[in-house]
Amino acid sequence: MKRIITLLILLTSHFIFSQNLSSQLSGEWIVYKTEMKDGSTLYERTNSRNTYLRFAFGDNNSLFLFNKPTKMSGLKNTYTVDNNIIRLTNKNIHTADGFDIDDNSYIIEKITKDSLVIVENFSAPDDKLKRYYCINQHKINNDAIKENADKNIFIANQYCLPKIKPGKYNFTPIAVNFEFSGYMIFDIVNKQITLEVLKYDEGTPDNKKIQKFIKNIENTYDDWYTSVFSKFKKVKLPFYFRNVYGKPIGDGDFKLNKFEYSFGINTMPYPDQEQIDKSIKSNEFYKKGLLAYKDSDYDNAIEYFTKAYQYDNYNIEALYSRAAIYYYTNKKEEACMDWKTLSDLDQKRGIDSYNQYCL
Repeated sequence: MKRIITLLILLTSHFIFSQNLSSQLSGEWIVYKTEMKDGSTLYERTNSRNTYLRFAFGDNNSLFLFNKPTKMSGLKNTYTVDNNIIRLTNKNIHTADGFDIDDNSYIIEKITKDSLVIVENFSAPDDKLKRYYCINQHKINNDAIKENADKNIFIANQYCLPKIKPGKYNFTPIAVNFEFSGYMIFDIVNKQITLEVLKYDEGTPDNKKIQKFIKNIENTYDDWYTSVFSKFKKVKLPFYFRNVYGKPIGDGDFKLNKFEYSFGINTMPYPDQEQIDKSIKSNEFYKKGLLAYKDSDYDNAIEYFTKAYQYDNYNIEALYSRAAIYYYTNKKEEACMDWKTLSDLDQKRGIDSYNQYCL
């Protein structure tokens, strides 16, 4: 009987603990820092430099992930909390890094009223998993408003800004190339929006299609959440818009139509096509290096990994692979040079290898 009571206490405690964590998770969390699980510096190989990420834990155990500051709708999932593990319902995900995820979850390493630290818990090595340091959105808003309480105009940023209501305004691209940035000014008193363009990198202010695009945006005040800023007369939201229309892709007839935007900062440095092409080339050489390595063709493997890294200095896997072959083929000095480079990039596996084999 005593053993049964003890078991019931343990099961009840586990249930209460999980419920408490679910309650603490409720709300929106802004990621302010990301690193790899092993503590290495993150080098993100993406086509956009936008590093914004927001976790929103809502009703009915829903979880939304947002990669743009203004969005109120994003990638939806559902979750359960088991001890300190957030288990997502999506299974069998194939990541960009080539890993098949059969247990899509996060580990809660720390949680308080205002801060959250979670780490990916996928089937991948620690230097491929990310740790996210988050701050509660309410704290960010409250701190920002208190700090600017004596001002009539609030200068928004990517962490505290007006957000688009779910299912509302979509930025419709137009048949013209343009790239410009400036401030979107929210008149809280008169409920109006005006765009103050500070810089045109492409396109001109007298272009009728661009003028129409701007006018459409200025008519969207009701599509935004602005109640957080009711104490201010105006909110200035930095923006960046870029449209690529009808750009030929490859040798065929296919043409690129792509619209990009960012809020909270004045400009968003998207890579140009040359950078994208270099990243693709890097991946191609890296794959060739792996095939050459499997065939024990080490000289060509080294050459391919070298080219992969030359095309994209964020492709650190090419350095790891080259260092391993150098060491395996008794070229310790060359291997140590690569491990030293990885150490300088704050990659823990590179630091360990350098300390173990080179000192």
